[in-house]
Amino acid sequence: MWFLHPKKNNANKIKPAVGLAAPQIGHNLKMYYIRIEETDEETENKKIIEHAMINPKIIGKSEQIACIEEGEGCLSVNGDKEGFVLRSFRIIIEGYDYLKQQQVTITARGLEAIVFQHEQGHLEGNLYYDLINKTEPWMKKSDWIIL
Repeated sequence: MWFLHPKKNNANKIKPAVGLAAPQIGHNLKMYYIRIEETDEETENKKIIEHAMINPKIIGKSEQIACIEEGEGCLSVNGDKEGFVLRSFRIIIEGYDYLKQQQVTITARGLEAIVFQHEQGHLEGNLYYDLINKTEPWMKKSDWIIL
């Protein structure tokens, strides 16, 4: 299960989990579920992105780097592993979406792409902290997109 850290300047607002991969609950299956709720601050309209992917595969990635300002977190990891987790800003992923009951090809950007990559990492045996710079975890470059 993956969760977003609360924003450093708003520590009372905890973000809910946004993903869960089958290996995290003891099943050796190539499956995960993601659900991202976003609210437009101006209009207060709520947008929900939801996928239950089976046998997903990332087939394309942008060179543009993105990361979440406060880092990532994961309930599968004991303690905090802090730092920027470098991901592709845009990905193309294909697989069977159980919720749609069909094979899909999805182009995801920003937070949605980051969540897909985090959950895909669970299927490939990788954890988010493997992508943090070991010597300078909060080092950032001007051409990165910080979400």
